[in-house]
Amino acid sequence: KATVSVLYWQNIKMGKGAVKVVLRTRPTERFADNLKLQDASSLNFFFPKKKDSGGVGASNIQEHFSFKYDGILHNAGQETVYEEVARPVIGSLLQGVNSTVMAYGQTGAGKTYTMTGGSDFKSRGLIPRTITDLFAEISHLPEKVFEVKVSYMEIYNEKIYDLLGSSDASQGLAIQEDTMQGITVKGLELCTASNEAEALSLLFNGNQRRAMGEHTLNENSTRSHCIYTIYVKSRSRVESDGHSLQSKLNMVDLAGSERVAKTGSEGSILKEAMYINKSLSFLEQVVIALGSAHRPHVPYRQCKLTNYLKDSLGGNCKTVMVANVWGEERHLEETLSTLKFAARMMKVQNDVTANSIMDPAGQIKMLQKQIQELKAELQMQNQLHGKSHIKYDAFSDDERFDLEKRVQQYLSGTLEEIEVRNLRDVKEYFKLFKACVLRATSEAEENIRAKYTLTEQEPDRPANGAPPDQEVPDGTGELDAASGFGIGTGAAAKGIKNTIGATSPGKSSGVPPSPELGEGGQYTQEGTKSITLPDRSQAYEDFKNNEGAELNQNLKIHATKLRDLKQEGLEKGGMLQELKTAIEELKRQAEDSMRVTHDSDEIVDAESAQLLEDLKRKKFAYRELHDNLMCLRTEKESVIKLSNQARQQLVSTFEAWYTKTYSDSLQQDSAAYVVPQGERLDEGEQFDKMEEERLLREDPSSLEFYRAQRMTRKPKRGAGWAAARTVR
Repeated sequence: KATVSVLYWQNIKMGKGAVKVVLRTRPTERFADNLKLQDASSLNFFFPKKKDSGGVGASNIQEHFSFKYDGILHNAGQETVYEEVARPVIGSLLQGVNSTVMAYGQTGAGKTYTMTGGSDFKSRGLIPRTITDLFAEISHLPEKVFEVKVSYMEIYNEKIYDLLGSSDASQGLAIQEDTMQGITVKGLELCTASNEAEALSLLFNGNQRRAMGEHTLNENSTRSHCIYTIYVKSRSRVESDGHSLQSKLNMVDLAGSERVAKTGSEGSILKEAMYINKSLSFLEQVVIALGSAHRPHVPYRQCKLTNYLKDSLGGNCKTVMVANVWGEERHLEETLSTLKFAARMMKVQNDVTANSIMDPAGQIKMLQKQIQELKAELQMQNQLHGKSHIKYDAFSDDERFDLEKRVQQYLSGTLEEIEVRNLRDVKEYFKLFKACVLRATSEAEENIRAKYTLTEQEPDRPANGAPPDQEVPDGTGELDAASGFGIGTGAAAKGIKNTIGATSPGKSSGVPPSPELGEGGQYTQEGTKSITLPDRSQAYEDFKNNEGAELNQNLKIHATKLRDLKQEGLEKGGMLQELKTAIEELKRQAEDSMRVTHDSDEIVDAESAQLLEDLKRKKFAYRELHDNLMCLRTEKESVIKLSNQARQQLVSTFEAWYTKTYSDSLQQDSAAYVVPQGERLDEGEQFDKMEEERLLREDPSSLEFYRAQRMTRKPKRGAGWAAARTVR
């Protein structure tokens, strides 16, 4: 695999380039004779006139078409499609080039099967295979440091949903354009994937949350455009030029265009079909505009799909499209539409460049190296011109003494001039002259004090306001009543012992409970040797004050913010309750003041009118305060989430620090620990273990795929998500 990647890397072309288009046919026994494959890249298509297509211009309707693409995959398997479409993209991705692979076609043509594949390992699609090969390539490049993140989103009924989001706030996201990162989605969660299994697990979890539907042509029809994006950032471990590469790969599974007359859609499925066809129509308008030489404006902002694909269509991206067709006679009209769109897509030109950014830490190292090289070059030039005695390093004590001696000679008049050889000498001489001036000023003041008696008009009072003649105690030998801490000689408070390894009762500090401790802070286990380890609670407090001070400060900020929000919520809640009580009282007074005449006509006097006006103002204030309280609750939930993340990060960082700092003691403790007897695996764990052993024997490459499927859990959605989308 590494050899193949090197070949792909050598063939990457920067600059202008057309979108690559590959046609894939869905396998069927009733393949229409209207499609004639000429070779591996061209075909002829015959679309007969309809019998009822009479009238003016009917004879001019085109029936015969010829199309040529970058490749045609007829009845091809998943492995063949991957090698032709997505495999060359991995090399581009690792070289810092943005890439996009998208599937287009009518509903039921096999787009989702092409991108994600089936549930078994052999039928997996382009996305799982790309993930597998990407991490395989990364493992073959130990001289580079890689950081891989993924995101998964869908555009459903012209709204963006985060398929990896953990709350209902991950719906209705907005697209924004960044000068550094291009098109991004504000609030979209980026999940770190350190290995193949984690990336596959994120993919499988997102697939479970996709909007699916059923109609006559497809019982598992995707009702949204889904985009799985892989972000890769890399830098060299060897070179210190400060540059790093960052790129992203968009794997786009477009929803299929459909004719309502054929699918028989109704209700929510019909509404979804309208949004899908509308967005695909806007996509075609963008492609036509990009393919036209004399059209200055490209309508990217007509819908969210075209706006998000702005970089992939006509931007800095290497784009490949798979046009899926269902080559049966009953789908000839949709097939012709797909073939025409694919031909237009080949006219779109992208400007491909590598994304190289400057890393601040690497830039510092690079500048330090340049400084050393410039010093060496300057020293070499001085030697060539007979100035080898000139140096550029810091002055030694002997050299500084010689310079000070020259300054004294110059000031006394015994030396007429001082030789200045470089800027280094200038700076040092200025320091010495400044020291001489300060010393002369001090000596002059001492001479004046020796000749004259200087008196102060008013003595300075101590900071605590005590009289000048009163001695201010320094605290030596005294005790702080609260803490028992003393300076100098003094008695310690009761209960304070100067012992090493003494333990204290555990405090509620957020750190996980430590193992059972014996006397003197020693871990004890029946039948094992005791091992001395530092107290985890005390170690956690020390960590928060030193290595984890920044994380602890961040947690305190969130805690303070949360406390303020809670207090504000309580105050506004009380105000809201008071307004509610006042409104009920005003309602009662208004009803009592109404007078009804004998003919049941209501007559409102001035007092009742004033009550109604007050009631109106109170209701307006109630609604405004209620809206503010709702916004406050939303902000509080966000702060709670940030606080939990900060606490989890602090604890996990402490665990890593504790393990690293006391690794030797922990290893001894682990070695001394005896696993309790009788602990057995349950039936599910035994089955998983046997399944992994079987995969290791039969097909080791499928082990990570199986583990990712096992890690996948059915996600939980809030009521807001379910209410926002009706999925059949």
